[in-house]
Amino acid sequence: MTDNHSYNTPTRGATDWHIPLNDNFERLDGDVEVRDRESNRGDYAAKAGAKFFATDTGATFIGDGSNWNRLATTGETPTYQNVSVTDPPAANTDVARKAELDAKADTAHTHSGDDISPETVTADRIEATTVVASDAGTTVWGAYQHPVPSGTTTTVEFESVETDQRSQWDDANHRIEVTEPGNYLVSAGVSWYDAPSEGTNHWFTVRQNGNLGVLQDFDRGTEDSTLQATRPVLGVQVGDTFHLEAEHYEGSELRIGGSRVSTYLSVVQL
Repeated sequence: MTDNHSYNTPTRGATDWHIPLNDNFERLDGDVEVRDRESNRGDYAAKAGAKFFATDTGATFIGDGSNWNRLATTGETPTYQNVSVTDPPAANTDVARKAELDAKADTAHTHSGDDISPETVTADRIEATTVVASDAGTTVWGAYQHPVPSGTTTTVEFESVETDQRSQWDDANHRIEVTEPGNYLVSAGVSWYDAPSEGTNHWFTVRQNGNLGVLQDFDRGTEDSTLQATRPVLGVQVGDTFHLEAEHYEGSELRIGGSRVSTYLSVVQL
């Protein structure tokens, strides 16, 4: 006990043995660390050399006889006058400054490879110039010279099925009925066999479940007699349907023309 702290040991047979023991207790009050919340350190005497450890902040204080003085290198916000590095980087390029890291924080990263697929990538938000769909979906086309009366919303009755891996095409109702839940890429196009007159409004709409418009393209007159559009539709459920409607205000009937690349409806899972 006396090797490290120089506490007094009473001499055998001494009649005043209590004096060195009392001195030991007095010194123990300063040698033993005080542990409490930082805000409570004022409840303890700041004896010279005594140590106070704040259990809530991790800060360490040393008493000077009157006050508790915090060691700057302890606690939640330590500070240092000098820092030395024992194993420095070999080159400047091995060190990234904070400003450089901050600049990279919101930078999009490009990934490629066979391991990237909807099953292996999860994200709250994806930005891309190109959306690549899988081959699980349905594409129909072919409504050559089908009539569309003026001022009447007309469902396009496609005649040809290009692909339909899941048997989703409902020919009787001229619509695609989804059999697997998920996110889908919906694409459509209408090309007029009879060119609309100057100033004539004409457009198509893809509707989900018979009423919700999820895709549309519009034009006026003869500037563009072929309409096309594509967009992702998220959260599609089993049994949801998609069909294509065409409409115009020519004043007389217009017929649909085009080929498989200009008059079509496609619903493909992403």
